[in-house]
Amino acid sequence: MHGEQREYAEHVAGHVTAVPDLGGTSARAVYRDLLRFGPRSRRDLTERLGLSAPTVTRVTRDLLEAGHLRPLDTVALAKGRPQQPLDIEENHGPRFLGVKVTADEVHAVVTTARGNALEELVMPLPDTSAEAVADAVVDPVLALAGAHPHVAGVGVSIGGRVADRRRVDSSWILGWEHPVDLADRLEARLALPVTVDNDIAAMIHGLNWFGIGRAYRTFAVLTIGVGVAIGTVVEGRLLQGRSHLAGLTGRLPVAAREDGAPEPFWRSARTAAVVEAAREVGVLGEGEGVERLRALL
Repeated sequence: MHGEQREYAEHVAGHVTAVPDLGGTSARAVYRDLLRFGPRSRRDLTERLGLSAPTVTRVTRDLLEAGHLRPLDTVALAKGRPQQPLDIEENHGPRFLGVKVTADEVHAVVTTARGNALEELVMPLPDTSAEAVADAVVDPVLALAGAHPHVAGVGVSIGGRVADRRRVDSSWILGWEHPVDLADRLEARLALPVTVDNDIAAMIHGLNWFGIGRAYRTFAVLTIGVGVAIGTVVEGRLLQGRSHLAGLTGRLPVAAREDGAPEPFWRSARTAAVVEAAREVGVLGEGEGVERLRALL
């Protein structure tokens, strides 16, 4: 089975598109600004990025000729000369595959460079062993890559501690107590570049690039579900630290246990704990769960 998948993966890899070489620092700054914030005129780019007008003119000309940017319709202004906004070439640019691994499902999506979803597949995860997770990731990824040419790479998010964006050191959601070189396993079967990251970190990177981060350079994100996490972005960068968890923590003490030990936030606020507390005070009856609690709220 793996041999057949490998042959198909190599066929798909023939249509892989490398992330384009945008040129020097100024060119990358222009492309990054348009990617995150949308169409802008050359004059706007000059003011926002602190580049000279000749530099912006030269850089945008090169990016247009290379097919990385496209011109939009000219906009008439109340004062001054009409301006022609520029935007990235999203429709014909590279594609990216994102995979989210949960305790019982694998969600795979193919997106544009701006993160706009084109197609999604959801597959059941009957077993949380490392081999089963790799199998469950490979199938939808190959299907999407085959249907959408010009895939540049694969990003996998997973609940756990991830090192170097390649190795999962541990995952309580999947029951992994020992390191798993997940990126290496997947690259060997997909023939595509693979990056692995913590699921909350991956979500916050997305918010930073295409969500709240476009308006605020410093912000925090709180997630409550099967697990609980708090992520912090300071001056446009997600705090992670040596252990990759500095900005991703549910260990903040919010109360004290009977023995005096601190009660961590993740233990008190996770879904199972909230449901249990609701049953203890009579808000939920026996057998009722989070859906009933949502209805009451």
